[in-house]
Amino acid sequence: MKIRIGIFGYGNLGRAAAFAVRAQEDMMLAGVFSRRDPEMIPDKVPDVPFFPATMLFGENTPTKMDVLLLCGGSAQDLPAQTPVLARRFCVIDSFDTHAAALAHFLRVEAAARAGDRLAFVSVGWDPGLFSLFRALSQAVLPSGESYTFWGYGVSQGHSEAIRHLSGVKAARAYTIPCESMLAQVSAGERPAPARMLHHRLCFVVAEDGANQAEIVREIQAIPHYFKDDETEVRFVTPETFLREHSALPHAGHVIRNGVCAQEAASAQMRFDLALASNPAFTGSILVAYARALFRLYQRGERGCRTVLDVPPALLLPMSADDARKKFL
Repeated sequence: MKIRIGIFGYGNLGRAAAFAVRAQEDMMLAGVFSRRDPEMIPDKVPDVPFFPATMLFGENTPTKMDVLLLCGGSAQDLPAQTPVLARRFCVIDSFDTHAAALAHFLRVEAAARAGDRLAFVSVGWDPGLFSLFRALSQAVLPSGESYTFWGYGVSQGHSEAIRHLSGVKAARAYTIPCESMLAQVSAGERPAPARMLHHRLCFVVAEDGANQAEIVREIQAIPHYFKDDETEVRFVTPETFLREHSALPHAGHVIRNGVCAQEAASAQMRFDLALASNPAFTGSILVAYARALFRLYQRGERGCRTVLDVPPALLLPMSADDARKKFL
């Protein structure tokens, strides 16, 4: 029997997740839920039913789902949606506001247990795969220092936070790592963690008549996104935005420099990503973890989990013995 996957949200991430589900032999896409009129959505995945999002909150859901992927944004959507839907469905989200991740987890944990469901939160590449590597590298090298660099690339969460501001028609926020610090750490040095490991470069299309100076002030004041980083804002025309900022690449590095206990032998562990499409990669992560969620729920687990709690073998579309044979 195939795992029946539902998707809530059909923006960049929702579309990417839909394609990722269709590529899995052990899954089927049971339906997509959107706040937009299903008849008006372009580029729909063929042969898949689309439903109004309101149907997720009614008494009878129009399709059977084993796991529901929540593909909204972290600034406003997921904090409200995940705890509510975790009472009704086994859900998985990619909530990525680091400073609020634990509070989000605790809210969803309570909701999922109240509904006798299992939920995964903060499943992406950071938080997500990078979190897993930070934990692994610190466990192996307890004497050391870890560094996380994001970029160069488009941050979907930061871009979404700008789009919610009054007077903003479109926005792209690029995260750019400090090259000198990245070079030092890559060479094995252990500099004191700097406050400014990154800066943000934002391209904004403003509404006609909008106060651009006020938009800049509001962007630079957004907590958890721009307030603590050096942030530059540039205004562009819709034509320039479409021509130069339509792609969604990203990259990142987690590096731990440390020493082993014996003879203080130096060691470096690192995990690098170079992504042509940030949402395509994040969608693939969500789908892999949906498989693990389904298996753990079938085993009777309830509540909330993160990537730190999930055995990697459960992500694979094969038996445990086949995984041992292939990867050990």
